[in-house]
Amino acid sequence: MRRTVIIQAIAAATIILFVYASLSKLMAYPLFTAQLEMHPLLRPFAGWLAWAVPAAELLVAALLVIPSTRLMGLYGSAILLFMFTVYLTVMILTDKHLPCSCGGLISRFTWRQHIVFNLVFLAIAITGILLNRKRTKDIVATIHPNSSMGVN
Repeated sequence: MRRTVIIQAIAAATIILFVYASLSKLMAYPLFTAQLEMHPLLRPFAGWLAWAVPAAELLVAALLVIPSTRLMGLYGSAILLFMFTVYLTVMILTDKHLPCSCGGLISRFTWRQHIVFNLVFLAIAITGILLNRKRTKDIVATIHPNSSMGVN
């Protein structure tokens, strides 16, 4: 029971993060696109990324809402957060004067603060994955006590 509550809290926090981030980007779409175009590596893909990133964030949030797809959403969260963290690290290493292409309050973070923020949420997502996988194993063991995860 306690594990389920923790997983639900992790999912809720991550849903809020991704819905907020995606809506911030979409509400300031011209600015978001312009910021993506300022980065030399992203310029060729800026138009596509301006839609794909918020869409991916909303998709992950939707997966987290539905209990049967929550584990997939947690994996998606971890992947997105890892990719965003790599992107931020590249930004720090290549050009510190480029604007942050995230939205809302998060855009006020320094590059390093943003990396720490992402790493915290990445750790939260990984914790959710591990707890969810353990919960699934426990459920299977309860339903099929003589089975080892379906292998007979």
